[in-house]
Amino acid sequence: MSALLELRDAHVRYADGTAALQGVDLSLHAQQWHGLVGESGSGKSTAVRALLRLLKVDRGSVHWDGDDVTAVPERALRARRRLVQPVLQDPRSSLNGRMSVRALLAEPLDIHRLHAGAAREARLVDLLTRVGLEGSFLPRHPHQLSGGQRQRVALARALAVEPRALLLDEPVSALDVSVAAQVLNLLVDIARAGGLGCLLVTHDMSLVRWLCPRVTVLYRGRVVESGAADAVTAAPAHPYTGLLVDAAAGRAPSPLPVAASMVAPACTFAPRCPRATDLCRTDPPALRVVDNAGRLAACHHPR
Repeated sequence: MSALLELRDAHVRYADGTAALQGVDLSLHAQQWHGLVGESGSGKSTAVRALLRLLKVDRGSVHWDGDDVTAVPERALRARRRLVQPVLQDPRSSLNGRMSVRALLAEPLDIHRLHAGAAREARLVDLLTRVGLEGSFLPRHPHQLSGGQRQRVALARALAVEPRALLLDEPVSALDVSVAAQVLNLLVDIARAGGLGCLLVTHDMSLVRWLCPRVTVLYRGRVVESGAADAVTAAPAHPYTGLLVDAAAGRAPSPLPVAASMVAPACTFAPRCPRATDLCRTDPPALRVVDNAGRLAACHHPR
């Protein structure tokens, strides 16, 4: 079965020539939760924008539902954008504060010419009901809503065009813990009921352990580990993954970035790695199978 969304050997460079993604492979399948994990600056947001075709890959390819869309013109992609919808970190910035909830939910229906006429109002109420809100919220504006309510509206907006995949970019990091738990449970229920694939972009390994059967770990634009999330979180093969797992468990602070002058010419994690040897500083580690379950890690000394 082909993936709903896929990056194949994706390379992206910023305007100044800095590498943002280097050979990233990533895939999301129907009815699957997949975690994409890394610190700020690891390349998660760039990978998301590349998957959504919001930026061009310099090398490699982007596939939607099995089709290579790397070079498809934007006009031809417009109808196909119903396939995947994003739910972003902060609904205060992703929702236009000058628009009512009614207008926010109706906009994607207008763009894709869905549910016109008398059916429109019923559709808007149904979308709010699906995310645990009532039709009485339709006249309100984002500033009249709590953080959790705004995120529910953002989710309803994403669901308006009946996508097959949701791209969840830190969807609860701006919410209080209790509200975040409610929104996450809602996401799980909606994804299960609709058979949706969900890509969860986060820095939090504890969320991945709870929600995602599979995980991909990025560090400085490279995949350093990927595989079954329970195995990766229980016994990380790459030392960077181990730091993320420890941070999520409260066993260590999130490691600080390294100055550019300290970056090794081969393994970029070597300056921060307790296992680093001369080999790590001279030979780039290839992403390779490191266990019988098919887990991959880019490390000369995996555990």
